[in-house]
Amino acid sequence: MSGVQRQDETGEWRTLQAHHWYDFGQIQYKMCTTVRPGDAFELSEVDTSTVLRKDERPSPAYVVLRFHLESVCKEGDEVFWQVLVTEPVKAEVPH
Repeated sequence: MSGVQRQDETGEWRTLQAHHWYDFGQIQYKMCTTVRPGDAFELSEVDTSTVLRKDERPSPAYVVLRFHLESVCKEGDEVFWQVLVTEPVKAEVPH
């Protein structure tokens, strides 16, 4: 995951978190797979979390988030990289 955005009351997207990573030659990439435009697909093994500060806790107790994911794969000796943005997700916020 490379970032998280929250939709504010006006409908604008505000960045909550941004992440960066670097490959120092130790990452083993999976082979690329073709996804046609409009096709649905599922990314598995996405291990991440996000935190809301106390002053960002909403009322009512939910937020609308979207996640920026970096998809990286390898084809032959070439590595391909693309940012994917999820559809908005409504999430409950425990108090």
